[in-house]
Amino acid sequence: MTTVLFKCKCPCVKCGGDGPMIQWHCPRCGSEKLFDENAKIICPKHREDDHYIWRATFKCLNGDEEYHDVSYQGLLLTLATMGSIKNPPLGFIKKVTAQCMAHMDDFLHE
Repeated sequence: MTTVLFKCKCPCVKCGGDGPMIQWHCPRCGSEKLFDENAKIICPKHREDDHYIWRATFKCLNGDEEYHDVSYQGLLLTLATMGSIKNPPLGFIKKVTAQCMAHMDDFLHE
């Protein structure tokens, strides 16, 4: 399984990909979260907490201390960010994008 650091702007419905770049961390242990080619967000220490990005919630820097669902616009900006990482693993963006497009109906309607 191929992974990269999960570092992007907040993709939640409240932010929609606006705001600063964030290296996401596990709320349980503080480990840097990873993003795999199947579009799963992973904590390397708590694999039972792995989840697909279309089922993710984000507590970001928007100030309300609540978790919010991912938005489709935020997802697209996240994919663009992942596509701009230096030397991405071969085929990574293509695989992640295919997974997300196959689950397009799982996102909130915007």
